[in-house]
Amino acid sequence: MSQLEQIPRSVNLLGWAGVLPFAGLSALVLLDWSASKDTIEPMLIAYGAIILSFMGGVHWGIAMTKTVGKNIPIQPWHLVLSVIPALLGWTATFFDTRYAIAVLAVGFVALLIVDMNWASGNCAPAWYGKLRLQLTSTVLLCLGAVGIS
Repeated sequence: MSQLEQIPRSVNLLGWAGVLPFAGLSALVLLDWSASKDTIEPMLIAYGAIILSFMGGVHWGIAMTKTVGKNIPIQPWHLVLSVIPALLGWTATFFDTRYAIAVLAVGFVALLIVDMNWASGNCAPAWYGKLRLQLTSTVLLCLGAVGIS
């Protein structure tokens, strides 16, 4: 694997650190922690909404940097695409756990598809698609486990 395809250590560590709340909160729900229905599940949904919004912000940044120094106008659809995850995450907070998890899962899968396309199209670093696949797969496993519990 070339140096450009290798996920930088700091990025890898921070990415996996961001997955820890998904794993920890999901584990508490699955272990039937006494407060899971009242406290832990809403915390999981809120965290999912925040991360979905954060990932949308990544797309805003990518859209902005694609045009820097190239005299290319920003494509409005890139900016719209970057705002949709925040709106999906916010919408998820209005539903009960199962529906909220479904909304979040759809958002994470859609972002993964876009991320993989952007990484393969040189809009993001070569390692970005690999990182997103690993992190998103783990997040979906955590959300899915709570959703079917």
